[in-house]
Amino acid sequence: MNARFNDFLKVAYGCSASNLTHEMTPWHPDFSRALDDVTQQWIKAMAESLERGKLNGFVRKDVESMQATMFIMSGYWGIRNFGKLANSEKAYLPFINELKNYLESLR
Repeated sequence: MNARFNDFLKVAYGCSASNLTHEMTPWHPDFSRALDDVTQQWIKAMAESLERGKLNGFVRKDVESMQATMFIMSGYWGIRNFGKLANSEKAYLPFINELKNYLESLR
């Protein structure tokens, strides 16, 4: 899905999951658990995708799926905050280009 075609994904909004995690986690334990559940599902889906990629020959066998997942997610959450701060894709697009390079290096 492209942010240019979906108002929910506007760069100015940042990452909804990250925003809620940063703002709500310290204040409400039930909300924190719900956010953790969503985040863990996201992590699991990404790590499993990388593992499937290994089995299918798209990802190198020596790639640590969980490490790669956490690296990708951390960068994504961070750059979405930069984009929100700048209210511009100019902050976001270099990350996407470098993320492509990183993903290519996993082959």
